Amino acid sequence: MNVWLWLVVGLLVVWLLLKRWRVDYAVEVTQNLRAPSDAVWAAVEDFEQWPSWSPWLLHEPEAQLRFERPREIGGHYDWSGQRIGAGRITHTARPSAHTLEAELRFLRPFKASAQITIEVRALDALNTKVRWRMAGQLPIFMAPMKAKLQALMSKDFELGLALMAGALNPEAPHPTITFGEVAERVSFHAISHREVSSLEALPQVYGQWMPTLRAQAGDACAEPPLGVYHRINDKTGEVDVEVAYPVAEGTPGATLIRGGHYFKVTLQGDYRFLKLAWHAAHGQARMRKLPWDSSSPALERYLSDPAQVPNPNQWVTELYVPVKE
Repeated sequence: MNVWLWLVVGLLVVWLLLKRWRVDYAVEVTQNLRAPSDAVWAAVEDFEQWPSWSPWLLHEPEAQLRFERPREIGGHYDWSGQRIGAGRITHTARPSAHTLEAELRFLRPFKASAQITIEVRALDALNTKVRWRMAGQLPIFMAPMKAKLQALMSKDFELGLALMAGALNPEAPHPTITFGEVAERVSFHAISHREVSSLEALPQVYGQWMPTLRAQAGDACAEPPLGVYHRINDKTGEVDVEVAYPVAEGTPGATLIRGGHYFKVTLQGDYRFLKLAWHAAHGQARMRKLPWDSSSPALERYLSDPAQVPNPNQWVTELYVPVKE
C-alpha cells in the first residue's frame, strides 16, 4: 500500500513539474510596406483597425469583437469566435513614438499569454518598415513542436503584414483570400508534364512547360491550366508537381488526374502570395476539422493569364485542399 501511495505521489509531483516548466519561444518578421509611416502607425496603434488586416480574424470575420479605449495604453480588444477561440490583446506600453507593446492572452481553446512588440519606421515619404515580434513560453511537453509552431506563427505575421499593405494602399501588391466550401471535383484528363522539383524552382518549371503544353493541347483545351501537387516535403522543399491543361477525354497523349473531395480557397493577387494562401487554407481546414486526404493531389487552378491581365493584384487562383469525406 505504501509503495502504491509513494508511486501516486511521485507521479503527481512529476505532473506538477511538467505543468510548471516552460520553454521560451520568439517569432519575428520584418517587412517593407508601400505606405506612409503615419498610416501604418495608425493601423497598428488603433485596435479598431486590426480587423482590416489581422491574419486571425481573416479566418472568422464574423467573430464577436469588443473594444475599450483602443488607442490608449491600458486599452484592449476582446475577440470570441467559434473557430478562432477567444482572448484579449492589451496595449501595455509605448517605449517610443512609433513602437507598440502589447500583451496577448488566449482564453480559448487553451490558456496562454505572449508579449508583442510592433515597431514602425519610415524609410521615405511613401515606404515604411514594420518589425513584428512575439515572445512567450510553451509548456515543456510542447517543446518538440516549438520549431513548427514558430514557423506557423511567422507565416501568420507575414500574412498579416501583406494584408495590412493592401488595406492601406490598394495599389500595393497584396493578397485577397476567401474561403469556400467542400465540394466534389471529378477526375479529368489533361495534357501534362510531371517532375520532381523544388518549391524555389517552380516558377521556372511552369515557365518552361506551360507554353509547350498549351500548344500541344490546342483546340482540345477545355479549362484553365492547373498545378497538381502529388507530394510536398515541407522539410526539404521537394515537390512532385504536374503542370496540366485539362482536355476532352480521348485526346491523344492525355493522362487521367484523379478527383476527390476538395476544400476550395480563392486567392486574388500575385503568385508570390501562393505560399501564404496555402498557409491560410490549411489553417482554415484545421479550424473546420477537415482532415487532409493524402490519396488525392492538391490543386492550383490559374484563372488569369498574366499576358492578358497586367495587374498582378487582379490575378485569380483557386486552391483545392484534398479532404476526407
